[in-house]
Amino acid sequence: MPSYADSYHGLALREGSLTTANCASCHGVHDILRSSDPRSTVNAANLAKTCGQCHTGVNEKFAIGPVHFRIATGPAHPVVQWIRWTYLLLIPLTLGFMLLHNLLDLLAKMRRHQSRNNSGQNVVRMNFWLRFAHWGVMLSFPTLVFTGFALKYPDSWWSAPFLLWGKHYAFRGRLHRTAAVVLVAATLFHFVHLAVNRRDRAILSAMLPKWKDVKDLIGVVLYNLGVRKDQPQFAKFSYAEKLEYWAFSWGTAVMALSGFLLWFNSFALRHFPKWITDAATAVHWYEALLATFSILLWHFYMVIFDPLVYPMDLAWLTGKAPADHYRHTRPEYLRVLEQAVPAESAPARPEAAKQTME
Repeated sequence: MPSYADSYHGLALREGSLTTANCASCHGVHDILRSSDPRSTVNAANLAKTCGQCHTGVNEKFAIGPVHFRIATGPAHPVVQWIRWTYLLLIPLTLGFMLLHNLLDLLAKMRRHQSRNNSGQNVVRMNFWLRFAHWGVMLSFPTLVFTGFALKYPDSWWSAPFLLWGKHYAFRGRLHRTAAVVLVAATLFHFVHLAVNRRDRAILSAMLPKWKDVKDLIGVVLYNLGVRKDQPQFAKFSYAEKLEYWAFSWGTAVMALSGFLLWFNSFALRHFPKWITDAATAVHWYEALLATFSILLWHFYMVIFDPLVYPMDLAWLTGKAPADHYRHTRPEYLRVLEQAVPAESAPARPEAAKQTME
């Protein structure tokens, strides 16, 4: 029973779905027999026929591996167990690093009374096409988080609307999959844009990890601890931005692949053994946890709670970032931006200088 309750079928039933498979759908009603009985509908030799009633085209591969298992406890295929152990190690280490790093940075800036300056000067941070892709992510990611966890925790008060609507229309599932398509489309649009736009393609080279990023990370920690006197200076992108950029790209690919295997489960069960969908279920769940809390701890600190940008970095909306923030963390890059302004347009008045920076 607990393994069924934790499965997609069990969660969908708790959510209010009237079409998901229940116990009788697979085990029968008046003809229930032990799984070891050759006549049983859940005998290994009969599973393809039983499950094929809903999953069209399922073949004998479906019978490979246990049907009932819990992601958190098993028993499961060795690959699923390896995925579980990997994430159970990766998630606390990653989130612990983020929490410690940002807490140390916050306390150090509060101790030095560092806060956002507002001289009125801005530098271009994101052009329209970069913001367009970011808007797609901003709309889809929170929707995926909300609808995804509503499936996992259908008894929670905040998932109540889905319980009401799910009895008549699979609203949660449709909304979740629509948001998934938007997220994948926004990500693909971003990389296609970089591929065709030579100027913006420089972002990729600037985002490539370098040994200096490791030195910068160590330097920032030492600076925030008071061991180092001078603050490390960054280029166009800091190590924190690079970590998030590539982690997001990797996470989106992992979530998309595992999500599509679960979405088109009949295709997956027709072409792959069942442990593939079990592995996809485990990956999708653990990666969702990692991605959600990474955004909350890492991204939100950088764009909201960092004293140098608080109450919010509005580059996602206006495309511009305060020049004071750049002047504090990456003065060399700011000088490059200033030198890019043609000499003949260099203003003599402060008001004109502000317009040029923008």
